[in-house]
Amino acid sequence: MSLTLSVIIVNYNSGDYLRRAVESLKKYPPSFPYEIIIVDNASCDSSLNGIEDAVIIKLSKNIGFGRGNNLGVEKAKGKLILFLNSDAEVLPKSLDSMADLLKEERIGASACRLVYGNGKLQPSFGIIEKGILGEAFDKFLSKAFIPLYIKRRNSPFPVKWISAAAVMTRKDVLEKIGGCFDPAYFLYMEDVDLCKRFREAGYRLLINPGCKVIHHLGKSMAHSKVFIEAKRSQLIYYRKWKGPVQRWLIEKYLHLRLGKNFKKIMPD
Repeated sequence: MSLTLSVIIVNYNSGDYLRRAVESLKKYPPSFPYEIIIVDNASCDSSLNGIEDAVIIKLSKNIGFGRGNNLGVEKAKGKLILFLNSDAEVLPKSLDSMADLLKEERIGASACRLVYGNGKLQPSFGIIEKGILGEAFDKFLSKAFIPLYIKRRNSPFPVKWISAAAVMTRKDVLEKIGGCFDPAYFLYMEDVDLCKRFREAGYRLLINPGCKVIHHLGKSMAHSKVFIEAKRSQLIYYRKWKGPVQRWLIEKYLHLRLGKNFKKIMPD
């Protein structure tokens, strides 16, 4: 099967970071044909200026990260799909490395190591199922544990979830699991939800520690109401996937933390 790749970037006031993302794709392209699709969530800055050789979908309002990516997938011609944040940059061989892992039929998604702009490792995957235990691990232990975990591995290893800052999948797999991101999420947790659906359908998720992608964390969301949306998405995820005990615990935790603002995160 000849490979083709559609790189989907959702943009919202990303400034120069978007241009750097596109330039990195042109500098370090895959060894097979690819296209770049940019879904612009009603940006009001100059981030689209100077962007060439890309399909640009301009929206009249910000519909969120997941829905924006879903629009990109609808337009995609590639057999492979790369979701790439607008503040990320691919590096040499990163695209081919991810694509190689997807040649195995039961691999649903693949990714590289994510690093910050200074080269330090960025936590971007989970080895424990998202839930009360998994979130406690991610918050308190992952920054110390994950670098040691990766250091001990010289070959691709399975994980429970992967950040959508830079993750590759196959279009046919998305079709088999019933579509792309759940539109209920505006921002955050849509990638964890998608990975859960991959695994529920019997697909594995792999990280290749031998390749890297730079992610300038949070630059693409500097103007968003990130905190409220993150907590709303957390609540949606628990209501969708977790049992009554974990749902009760997360709601009590969020109520205590947010106080009067708890009503703001209630899903529609």
